Amino acid sequence: MPTTSYYRPEHWDHVHVARDPREATGASHALRESVRAVVDQRLRGTGTLLDIGCGTGALLDEMPVGLRRIGMDFSGEALRGAASREAGTNDGTRHRCGWLRAEAERIPLARASVDAALCVSTLWAFADPVRVLRETTRVLRPGGVLILHLWGRPADCRLITLGATAIGRVIESSRLTDAVTGPFELVPERVETWLREAGFGAVDWQRSHCRRPVADITSYWPEFASLAPTSYDAYRRATEPERRGVRGLLGRLLDQSRQRNGDDALDLTWWLGVARYASHGTGPVGDERTTATRRTPSDHRPEEGP
Repeated sequence: MPTTSYYRPEHWDHVHVARDPREATGASHALRESVRAVVDQRLRGTGTLLDIGCGTGALLDEMPVGLRRIGMDFSGEALRGAASREAGTNDGTRHRCGWLRAEAERIPLARASVDAALCVSTLWAFADPVRVLRETTRVLRPGGVLILHLWGRPADCRLITLGATAIGRVIESSRLTDAVTGPFELVPERVETWLREAGFGAVDWQRSHCRRPVADITSYWPEFASLAPTSYDAYRRATEPERRGVRGLLGRLLDQSRQRNGDDALDLTWWLGVARYASHGTGPVGDERTTATRRTPSDHRPEEGP
């Protein structure tokens, strides 16, 4: 996949137009619930929350009532999906979200205007993630937090890697170039270095895990599409012979996994990092309590996928 297309809004317009913004799966719900738990703990139901790279707004829709919620994305199709989703789900118990179409490197908000920012399933989609993190410190209030998400090791994320392997082996155009950072290349210790450069203090990491039963290819695709939308979009737009090739290979990979593990469940593991911003580099401030689990760098080292 050409680098220039991956980091442009047009690519993500294609990705988002193929997805029903009301669609949800067990794995995506589990991820969102883990994010909500951290937001609950850190904001305690009040304040302003910014979702950087909000997509179709599904994550913001599950955030606590009482927060002022702002979703930002540079994809027009994503934000149209977000507005449609909100119109269909808002029950009058919460204020509507504010939607911003903008690049994450230039957030159109005032300095020190938000209490927390989310970066979920998006950090690897930015051409210059360090610049995005620095811009995030500009809009965060001192003591505000960034909650970001990374996937675990490929071997612990078979719910993603089996489909990505099948698609990548059959559809040549789906393969990322060396100039594009893949999601499994971002591990906590690498991102911690970027966070320090951007002005954040210490990071608390929390590891979460779920297993999803996948009886066949038909039940696999909705889970995969919600977790790896770029790869699924490549499959959706491929020729029918290519799609048949992907389905054949994926079926064999699912059979091998079932035989090896003795059941049809596939794993998904992710990290949530909570980074606190303190102005003038004074280090972490505010409430130091956390339920996050600190890990050593060796716990984060990626392995090759299937």
